[in-house]
Amino acid sequence: MSSIAISFKFLCDGKSYIISLPPLSIKSMRAGTAAVMPITTELAVPLAQIALLWGRFELAFNRFLAGLIQATKTENKRWQSNGFSGKRGRKKLFVELVRKFFICSPRISVSLAHLAEVAEELGNKRNVLLHGEIIGRYEIKRNGESEDIIAKFFATSWKTNPPTTIEFDQKSLEKLHTDLAYLAGEMESIIDPKPKSSLTLSLSLHDLCALQNLRSNIPDSPSIASSASDQNITVNLKEPAIFRW
Repeated sequence: MSSIAISFKFLCDGKSYIISLPPLSIKSMRAGTAAVMPITTELAVPLAQIALLWGRFELAFNRFLAGLIQATKTENKRWQSNGFSGKRGRKKLFVELVRKFFICSPRISVSLAHLAEVAEELGNKRNVLLHGEIIGRYEIKRNGESEDIIAKFFATSWKTNPPTTIEFDQKSLEKLHTDLAYLAGEMESIIDPKPKSSLTLSLSLHDLCALQNLRSNIPDSPSIASSASDQNITVNLKEPAIFRW
């Protein structure tokens, strides 16, 4: 036996119900110590996607911000160590420099400022989920003679005053990681002329030239292979979707 199954039983109105959790590897278990029980795979997978996709967005966001700093000759040597939000956050600096550099291209500045607002909203949810405390609650839902176990989960961040608590389930996690996937794709597409983003498709020639001038200041990313453009796959959906590996 290489792993051990974990389950727990709870009582409701005199009846017992069993909840199963992902198995723990026996090889990794340590005698005389305590371990937190793993969450279900249905939650773990979208949580992992959320973590990875936010990291992907931040890489592109930081590259664009570095280009803005260079293009506007802004003195801010510690910007990379600042958080995303807050008075000294990268989002605030991003919006300020976007308005400064694209002063003659209001469509770009407004669109990028809105993108930053969306990123902050999604990022705050991500922070509560990944840096907060997750608590699960199981309830019994009766429909005639049938009974279903309903799982409700709550994540609480103690870094805010007052603490921030959000309720979530598998569907809301999947929506969040989908929103982050589009956010990261939009940010990367603004940096890279190919493929076209929803922003660049609506720009005038004047605005495209202004964006290209900014792109010339964006540093290369060592994490993106030179053949990355060959790895882009465009799928014809109701909205343009770009998949990258």
